[in-house]
Amino acid sequence: MNLRNWFYQNWKNSLIYLDLFFVFLGIVLSLMDLKTRKVSLVLIYSYVFIFSIFYCDILIQYFYGIGFNLIMYFICRLISRGGLGSGDIHYSICVAIFLKGSIILILISNLISSLIGILVFLALLIIKEKMIIKYRIPFVPFMFSGSCIARILENVVQL
Repeated sequence: MNLRNWFYQNWKNSLIYLDLFFVFLGIVLSLMDLKTRKVSLVLIYSYVFIFSIFYCDILIQYFYGIGFNLIMYFICRLISRGGLGSGDIHYSICVAIFLKGSIILILISNLISSLIGILVFLALLIIKEKMIIKYRIPFVPFMFSGSCIARILENVVQL
């Protein structure tokens, strides 16, 4: 068996490579969001593209979770009047894929992300000692950490 066939068979049989790519992507996008308040749509959709090529047979199972997460973040964007960036909505597709399209995991991840975001906002409010309501806090790092925590909880609690 040559190297190309071995790589394709091992890539096809395990989602671990896609999970590792998600972790790498999450770290890179979190740093980008913290520094520039922008995320790369090319990186986000490269993850979606790789998933759709290698795992097209299970793509249908993920649609409900992806759609649910998109609608949820879009509603949050409307409620916050643009406080949630469009890059966060695009990144929510990656989060839904990483969480295997499970609506329960997506809800847990979004809850954890929101709680971490609120805690950071309150900490900044206390440290700065002034109102920072207009201050834009990047949300991709919170989404990334929330999705990783939700995935760990899935393995610990067997959701």
